[in-house]
Amino acid sequence: MGVPRRRGAGVSAVLGTVIGLLVFFTIVIPMWIYMQQLQTMYMDSVNRRLIFEAEKLRERLDTSLTLTSSADSPGQYQPILNITNNSPIETTVQAIYIESTINGVLRVSEDPIILAPGERAVRRLNYQLHPNEVIRVRLATARGNSFTSPYEIGPKKLPYLLMISLTNLSVSSVYRVRVAAEGDGCVLPSSSESNLDYCRAELWVARYVEVRDLGSSVGRIGREEVFVFNVAPGRYSIMAEVMRNDGSWGTIIPLYARSVVVDSHVLLRFNVTQYSWPLILRITNPTPRLIVFNTTNARTALFNLSFVLTYDSVVPGPTLNVTVKIEPVVFTCNAPLEVSLSRLNPGDSASATFICEVPYDPPRTYQYILHIPEQGIEVAGGFSIDLTDPRTVLTTTGYIDVCLLRRVTLIGSLSVTTSTTTIDLPGPDDAEIPVVSVETMETTMQALECPEGG
Repeated sequence: MGVPRRRGAGVSAVLGTVIGLLVFFTIVIPMWIYMQQLQTMYMDSVNRRLIFEAEKLRERLDTSLTLTSSADSPGQYQPILNITNNSPIETTVQAIYIESTINGVLRVSEDPIILAPGERAVRRLNYQLHPNEVIRVRLATARGNSFTSPYEIGPKKLPYLLMISLTNLSVSSVYRVRVAAEGDGCVLPSSSESNLDYCRAELWVARYVEVRDLGSSVGRIGREEVFVFNVAPGRYSIMAEVMRNDGSWGTIIPLYARSVVVDSHVLLRFNVTQYSWPLILRITNPTPRLIVFNTTNARTALFNLSFVLTYDSVVPGPTLNVTVKIEPVVFTCNAPLEVSLSRLNPGDSASATFICEVPYDPPRTYQYILHIPEQGIEVAGGFSIDLTDPRTVLTTTGYIDVCLLRRVTLIGSLSVTTSTTTIDLPGPDDAEIPVVSVETMETTMQALECPEGG
């Protein structure tokens, strides 16, 4: 006989299996799914944070802070902020703060500024500067970055230098340069140490420039003079003038032709070539030269022929090199037939000499011409020259009188004396012979034969 089987053993095994499956599907699998979801959420959060940090690192804002000064309201200065988004992502400026040396830190913005990549925004900040105040601007972005203006600025402290160089100056005179803001901007004289000097929208700086000895540069390039301004960022127009001899001003850099954007230190060099300067030059020769031959002289005579060149100082003028030429008529002069007078300044007089030779042909008058050719006046390249003044004499005619010196002997008196002389002759008798003695008084005189009118 076999052992009888219990009826509940199979049911228990089935129930245990069912319970195990229920635990697996209701607890283990949901728990695993939940853990996977937590892992995914964590990784998403990490990725978002990494992306945020990467974007934060790539965020770049360039700021430029300038001032505007109204001609209608002198002494009032308003800051102008230029913001440029130089990053490849969109950036939001949440707040703008001013850090003031007088008022501390102040928030001056209400609404956020959203800037696309490469976009620029200009904001007139609602703030009035005190004349002795200095400020700096700080920006706060939505990603937590902070950007500060690279410099401090105030009515007495501007960040950049604008240097205006005038080259080829060849006239001693007063020069002045004008810098004016085209829109927003402010100008301050760089050399000013006065507490009363504040920046303004327009500024003239005048200076007397002494141009004396240009040395080897005469004829090619003149003196260079630099005018320096302190400026705020912005666009500026430039003009330069020179004072004429009558006190009026001549424009050498027209206002409409020169404009510059200042966002760093700037040097501008202008070649001054637009103005024609009056000159007064006079060439003179001494009284007619007298050459005397006598009957024993050689057939030619050498002599020195001099002249004087005067550079009138009635008006200021450039340093000059002048070439004077001689044109002899009939007679000859030793080469060269021109002489150069170097580095003449207003008020100077200079002289020079030609060595010439005239033939024996008295009495006669010889003629010569001294002249300064137009191309014989060299001036530094800054100005052209104007020789239309009626006091200017560039050509003169001279004369040489050749005379003959003769010697003439005159008899002033004649004395005749008669006497006898006894001569012993052979023989008893002597002979008497009459003797006549003649005494004369002679006078030698010199006669000078010259040309008519000489």
